[in-house]
Amino acid sequence: MSFDTTAVNTGRIKGVKDKSVASKLINPDQISSYLLRQLTVHHPRSDYKELISLCLIFLERFPSENIVFAAPGAFHHARWMAKAIYSLKINLFREQFQLTNFEKQGFHDICLFIINIYVKVWLNAPKSALAPNQDLQLLKSLVNYNKVNKFISDISVSKFINHLWYLNPEQAVFSLFDDSLSNCVKKRMATKLISQANEDEELDDYCDMKPLIKLNEVSEILDKNVDHFISSQSINFLKRFNINDQFLHTNPELWSNNEEYLKSKKIVDGLKVTNDTAERGVKLITDYNSCITKDEKQKQFLLQVIAECRTKFPCCSKASLSEPLPFEQ
Repeated sequence: MSFDTTAVNTGRIKGVKDKSVASKLINPDQISSYLLRQLTVHHPRSDYKELISLCLIFLERFPSENIVFAAPGAFHHARWMAKAIYSLKINLFREQFQLTNFEKQGFHDICLFIINIYVKVWLNAPKSALAPNQDLQLLKSLVNYNKVNKFISDISVSKFINHLWYLNPEQAVFSLFDDSLSNCVKKRMATKLISQANEDEELDDYCDMKPLIKLNEVSEILDKNVDHFISSQSINFLKRFNINDQFLHTNPELWSNNEEYLKSKKIVDGLKVTNDTAERGVKLITDYNSCITKDEKQKQFLLQVIAECRTKFPCCSKASLSEPLPFEQ
């Protein structure tokens, strides 16, 4: 896939100038400000920045003299971000494609979904402390999105209720360390945790993997906050990580200066809540495995050599690598 991005054609890019787009954007100024800040933040892969730039171009908030369209990258069914990037590019250059009205409408709808819902949630996904409340707020946003597109709203809600992993009783505790969550909600969470700790001396180590919410029950939690998901099982999280719960007895407004709270926050912030690291690892070994040999038998030998090398050199420091090999001694 290629795009004609010469000066004469980039003027044909269409984003919010399209009235049907502008009228359906939710808080465009707010999302633009957020995306502009994200441009200055380090991201694990270049496609994150590409997605941000495309969203800003779509919103016409990106400096025209700095617009650059990257060559198409890898496309994989498991990478929704790649689909988002392709959809934005195709929509921006839709006049250069022979698209049916149905296809144009489809790209129009998906781009609105990316801007209104997806991009901010995606960029915040690796932040563990934000995960529970973000999942809850995303569910609410998807339900409310029926005002923009009922079809997308219904489909996305029916799928997302099966992925509310971070709203289980233990992981909901992450929100205690969410700087964007109100102190009022944190106070209610702390009160619940303290009462449960006082009542239950021996707690069941089992915890439900995720809350089971049926489609017809979604409306019941739309007015709930993350403290709703705190239960007798929640205190287990603090015990698993040996977190001192004394800060729970103080006002959340003072937590930012509490040593125990800051130490606990560091633990939570260090938890991995996405599989992005695993995906990068798979991509790395796949590329490495293919660049040396394409012969399957030789690949097996290659992996054996790597395994043996790791056994001989378990430490990868410069000092260990400079030591003489066993057969040189």
